[in-house]
Amino acid sequence: MYPVCLLVLAFVCGSRAANIDDLPPNFPRCHRNDPELNKCILRATETVRPYILEGVPNFSKSVVNFSIPAVVLQDGNQAINYRADVTDMTMYGLENYKFEYFNFNPKNLTYTSKLAFPYIYIEGNYHLQGNIFFAPLKGQGAFHVNVSKYIHIKYYFIFI
Repeated sequence: MYPVCLLVLAFVCGSRAANIDDLPPNFPRCHRNDPELNKCILRATETVRPYILEGVPNFSKSVVNFSIPAVVLQDGNQAINYRADVTDMTMYGLENYKFEYFNFNPKNLTYTSKLAFPYIYIEGNYHLQGNIFFAPLKGQGAFHVNVSKYIHIKYYFIFI
């Protein structure tokens, strides 16, 4: 879910880094001193949707059928621990994102937002090793995750 959030944020708020003249004419421009800044950013999340869906050369790839080559998840202590290597993961449904609210504070450069997805399907391969007390935990193979109810994610970012 981070790809969508970060891409939209970069598109909407990242115009500081880009030359504003290089942006498409219909590209949203939200200004820090606008009293309706949060509403502008929220509207902009829909305006940039085509760019998020298609991807932008030399900036970002499309979120449609978003692929992640490898992820390592690891946690635990001596008694209970695991390591899961996930490879060839593809996420479907990210293109159906909906930002429900944005709250950007330009004074301390923080923002919170709530992001919803009506459907996400994830597939890939895994290799799992770990221990639950004295019992070894091992497995590998393909996985499929189908999440068909709304997923709500709340973000809090601080720009440094």
